[in-house]
Formats: sequence, structure tokens, C-alpha cells
Amino acid sequence: MRRVAALLILHTIQALEEGKICFNGCSGHGACANFVCSCEPGWTGDDCSHSLVGGNATVQTLTAGHFNVTAKNWTKLLKKKDVVFIAFGSRSCLRCVGAEGAYAAAAPLLKKMGVPLARADADEPFFRELLQDLQLGSMPQVVAYRKLFAMPYAGLH
Repeated sequence: MRRVAALLILHTIQALEEGKICFNGCSGHGACANFVCSCEPGWTGDDCSHSLVGGNATVQTLTAGHFNVTAKNWTKLLKKKDVVFIAFGSRSCLRCVGAEGAYAAAAPLLKKMGVPLARADADEPFFRELLQDLQLGSMPQVVAYRKLFAMPYAGLH
């Protein structure tokens, strides 16, 4: 019994030294570093216990839509399709989580019209630079492309 207690104390001291002890263990929705929780998208609070979307589900970003676009297939996609909507987001963007439902709802409607909804990770250097060139700083962003001509969406999303 003493050995178990000693191991538990040793483990706790080691975790304290490494800064890996956080309030409520980040509630299972974040990572602990230097005694601070870094919450997963869709979760907030000192202990990541508050859902931004309600319920107890973690919402994944960059999942709604028809496919993901990359720097490698970017030009080919824009040349191949007359019109394509690109929804830019980021796994580190809390506002992007709220847009996932809207993208999921829009995807079938766009598909019926023959217009693809592609997803792009704004954290990738290629897309970060592209968004800066378009003077689009905050996330999420939706840009309609007709061939290589960009038409940023200015409404709420």
C-alpha cells in the first residue's frame, strides 16, 4: 500500500514539474500544457467544459463539403470547374466550428446545381498567402471562383 502511495505522489510531483495538471483535466476536450488547457475546436473555458455548439459532441472542422482542396490540386480544380465554392477554415478557429452546420446544409443544394463545395485549410502556407492576397484575414471565409476569378462572400457565415 505504501508503494502505491509513493508511486502516486511521485507521479503527481512529476506532472506538477512538467505543468501537466489542469483543472478538471481539461474535461476531456483539450490538452494541458503549463497548467493551461488548450481546448479542441468547439470547446471553451478554463477547463474546456463549455460547448460552443451545444450538447456533448466535438464538432470537427474542415469536414462538411464535397472534398478538400490542397495547394497541389488547386489550379487543376479551378481550371476544370466553371464555378466552385471554397470554404476556408482552420482547426484552430473557434468561429469555424459554428459554420460547419451551414456548410453541411449548403453542400447538397450546391451539388444539385452542379457546383462543388471544396474545403481548404487556411493554416496551410499556400492558402494563408492566398487569403492575404485577397485581403481576407478572419476565418471562416467562403470564396466563389469562376475559373481563376475570386469572388469573396461578404455575408454572415
